[in-house]
Amino acid sequence: MLVCEGYLDVIMLHQAGFRTAVATLGTALTAEHLPLLHKGEPRVVLAYDGDRAGVAAALKASRLLAAHGFDGRVVLFPDGQDPADMVHRGDLGSLEALLRGGTPLIDFVLEKIAASYDLSAPREKERAFAEMKSFLASLSPIVRESVVPKAANLLHASPALFTQAADQRPAQRHLAEEREDPAWQSILRTLIENERLIDEVLDIIAPEMAGEYREAFEALAAGRRDHPRLQGLAIDERIHPLDETAFRQTLRAQIERYYRGYLRRLSLDPSIPYQKKSYLIRKIKTDILPRLKKGELVPYASDLTL
Repeated sequence: MLVCEGYLDVIMLHQAGFRTAVATLGTALTAEHLPLLHKGEPRVVLAYDGDRAGVAAALKASRLLAAHGFDGRVVLFPDGQDPADMVHRGDLGSLEALLRGGTPLIDFVLEKIAASYDLSAPREKERAFAEMKSFLASLSPIVRESVVPKAANLLHASPALFTQAADQRPAQRHLAEEREDPAWQSILRTLIENERLIDEVLDIIAPEMAGEYREAFEALAAGRRDHPRLQGLAIDERIHPLDETAFRQTLRAQIERYYRGYLRRLSLDPSIPYQKKSYLIRKIKTDILPRLKKGELVPYASDLTL
């Protein structure tokens, strides 16, 4: 079963003799599609564009299909091409070769998880491990056991880590939950949907204010929308863009939260000279926080550096 992104791809593929092509017609692949896909127990080939949106959609669909026992592969069309383009050009040989290739669903998910973290940093590697283990837990025991070596190899870790006793799971769940910040998810989703707000935000906040989402924020500010975390936020149906009033209220609350945490860190840092520490505390308490309380989006002060 060739699952494509649009109706034109399906029409052109059928005209070229690929009679098992289907499409979800402008919506993401969801659990509601699975009973239809299960008919005949087919192998599923996700034939998606290789752009940012296509990769993100392929990742989401691969997780869903793998968790429900489907076998199949992901084929991403390179250089802005799609099936309809290749059929239109008469490039059927290359199209058939491309559709016979691809990456197995589970391998695709594991590789994308590994690529979304800096594995040279221990904490990032730990989070990648937590996400991989969570995904592997959605698979059947036999399949999970067969792909653990692949996961371990991607992380350069011992396979034994993936088979630890159940009492380790709460800690891993905590790691996964710790990474999610609904406020920053909504802020970033709004910026993805409304680019004109990005320049305004850059005058107000520094990347470190985004916490766990710093790397994603920096990528968005630099125009690199292919960042895996941004791709995930863009297609996550649980996360909705905010209207401009709610956006500014949420952003103001996150800035206030940052400065209150900054005050705590400042008071515990013995390396800062007393005079500078006194100046920073006074500036935050008597200037920045009162202005934020009044609803003002205070521009980031570059002299506030620990």
